Amino acid sequence: MLLKGSLKVTTLPEILHSICISKETGILTLQQFNVKKKIYFEEGKIAFAYSNQRKDSLGDVLLRSGTIALEMYLKTADQIRPGLRHGQILLREKVITTQQLITAVHSQVQDIIFSLFHWVEGTFEFEKEEKNKETIKLNISSSDLILSGVKRITDWSIISKMIGAIDNVMEESPEFETKLSEIQLDDQENDIVKYAVGRSIEDVLGYSLLNDYETCRLLAGFITIDLFRIRKSQFFILEPVTDIDTDKLKRMADLFNNIYRHIQSTLRNSAGPMAEKILKNYYMEVRQTEKELLKNVEMKDDGALDSDLLDLNLMNLEMENKTERVYQMYLKVLSSLLKAARELLGGDEMSRLDQEIKELVERMSATTEE
Repeated sequence: MLLKGSLKVTTLPEILHSICISKETGILTLQQFNVKKKIYFEEGKIAFAYSNQRKDSLGDVLLRSGTIALEMYLKTADQIRPGLRHGQILLREKVITTQQLITAVHSQVQDIIFSLFHWVEGTFEFEKEEKNKETIKLNISSSDLILSGVKRITDWSIISKMIGAIDNVMEESPEFETKLSEIQLDDQENDIVKYAVGRSIEDVLGYSLLNDYETCRLLAGFITIDLFRIRKSQFFILEPVTDIDTDKLKRMADLFNNIYRHIQSTLRNSAGPMAEKILKNYYMEVRQTEKELLKNVEMKDDGALDSDLLDLNLMNLEMENKTERVYQMYLKVLSSLLKAARELLGGDEMSRLDQEIKELVERMSATTEE
């Protein structure tokens, strides 16, 4: 088992994005009472979905869309057998064309996935599996699919978990341009993206022509797919300086590495083995934006960064304000790891982790002063 939990604790959009960022191949199974639905992933991309509800079947999708008549629906439904699906029968009987089948399957799969965005209760578990054998798979980016799903959420409690306080500030993620290219936005949504950079959620609400709920829902989607990240006020005592301060660099490395270790340990205990992979993939995104400073600097198995390699890279760089640059880099990594934590932990666990980090900083700062 790689990932398991309750939808009361973690929202579906955050679960989906965590699996996407881990680039795993497997099946996410979600269950609510006797209803069971599955989402299939291939190397982190959403490929297919299944539901045990009759209303989600392909035949029902074709009937509702008017593609087939009720008489043909009833006649061909009687021929369904294990290994022989309704779509195959309709295709064999030349009731529908191959293109109509592909269009219907895409619609069916998306409808199954979108229906899950309304779930606030239920269980989920993700397990590694071989690639799904379905020949018809989704041709939409996972980021666009997740954003579209979030924009359908009607329960404020889900949106509230995803955006947090309205004074939270939106900042671009390291993958901002890539994520932006993966989603389809209208002119109004594009305008909000441009305005939101560096501004609080409250500021965006005042600017947006959408109503407050629609705006919050859109921002929740942006945060979930990692187009934006939430920048919270920092509580670190260490402050950057404008020259190379060897002692401060060492204290900085010790402080942040201890925080990284604590986050990794917490997530591994709470979310299982997939947490470590998710954290490392988020870290790799930061490395892409800090190629010179983080050259060859891997995240260790305990979550820490190799400070000796970082020092070597720093010595070879010609720039001003080196200590400040390192400080900002550490904050970027921390922001990425906290993004992963928010996706994998519930609100209470995340609040507890925030408090533990603050206490860790206070202890280390007190030790340094002694």
